[in-house]
Amino acid sequence: EESVTTPADLNMQKYPDGSGRTVDEVIKELAGSSIKENLAVTGLARYQTSTGMVGSYVHHNGKVGALVEADGANNDAVKVLLGEVAMHIAAGVPQVPIATDRSGVPRDIIEREREAASHGLEGKPEQIKEKIITGKVDKALSEIVLTEQPFVKDEKLKIKDLVAQAGKAAGGTVTLKRFARLKVGEA
Repeated sequence: EESVTTPADLNMQKYPDGSGRTVDEVIKELAGSSIKENLAVTGLARYQTSTGMVGSYVHHNGKVGALVEADGANNDAVKVLLGEVAMHIAAGVPQVPIATDRSGVPRDIIEREREAASHGLEGKPEQIKEKIITGKVDKALSEIVLTEQPFVKDEKLKIKDLVAQAGKAAGGTVTLKRFARLKVGEA
């Protein structure tokens, strides 16, 4: 089996009907002849793990979904957790996360947040400035880091709290490794 990691890879795959056509050709043929729309695969996620579980969620409108991979314990509590976390990611509230934890946040985003936080602090003592900047950056990161976001169904809980609860129920540890959110119309 060829490695399919991007939409372009998928589009170039042979469609499994023996006709020799590519997936892209079949999509264009079917969509063009029946609904007269230009459809294209713009997102792709495929997760497999031997050390944990993968969970998914597709919203009832069929237009947004998410995959989540976790390492560690592997039982019903973790399965439920991953479904809930995938639903949270699909909801995109307070916003779509960009990393599972702080280590995954690109350095340029952290620097941009530090720069924005430092505006208007002229004349304040250095140690006060640093505390203010750190606090503002922490707040910004808590909105874009998955494990630090408030859970969409219970804002008193953070995603990391749900993970800890599932780990405890499973009698082990659970670590969210990666996630993907796909939405119709978004690249």
